[in-house]
Amino acid sequence: MVAQILTYPYLNRTLGSEIYGEIILQQIIVFHLQMIVFFGTDLSVVRLAAKYSTSYKKLKILVSKIILGRFYISLIISLSYVIYIYCSGLNDWFYFFVFSIFEAVITLRWFYHGIQQLNKFTLPFCLVRFLGVLLLFIFVNTQDDWYKVIIITVLSSLLSVIVSFYSYYVKYNLTYIKFRQIYIIFSDSFSLFATNIVSVIKDR
Repeated sequence: MVAQILTYPYLNRTLGSEIYGEIILQQIIVFHLQMIVFFGTDLSVVRLAAKYSTSYKKLKILVSKIILGRFYISLIISLSYVIYIYCSGLNDWFYFFVFSIFEAVITLRWFYHGIQQLNKFTLPFCLVRFLGVLLLFIFVNTQDDWYKVIIITVLSSLLSVIVSFYSYYVKYNLTYIKFRQIYIIFSDSFSLFATNIVSVIKDR
């Protein structure tokens, strides 16, 4: 949000309201698709992460459940988004936003929040996002550079969560989880997911 506030006047002036408006629209769509990938787990599992904060094995299993579950959902959502882009006749560069959907898979803000080490997430997140803003000002100079906005935005968003994910992976790694276990934890989060969806609809 802060990044958009900083870059909006410049990008709107440089790219024009029509092109930049389409980019913003796709960002909004992807944001809501990420909510589906989260499926309410971004709220429900913070408590579990706090509960298991002293257990290496339980944390590893918990994170593996969430990442695998979100990955399965993101495959379906990404396919739907690709079909939408194709049917809309948008430029092929907009397919690049698919990678932003997978950002929701590996973001571990909830994990670091639960174990009370949120700085390990927020510090690299903010630094990489700030770098992304700088790159927009440096490389986007004319209307023909509009596709660079998509590339820089998507890559900086991905990198901002990859750094903290790598930090987790080095210490905990991941483990295989049976689909039934994944289904249980996501079904328990359905009420939160439904509440989020209703809130979004009301806000519109």
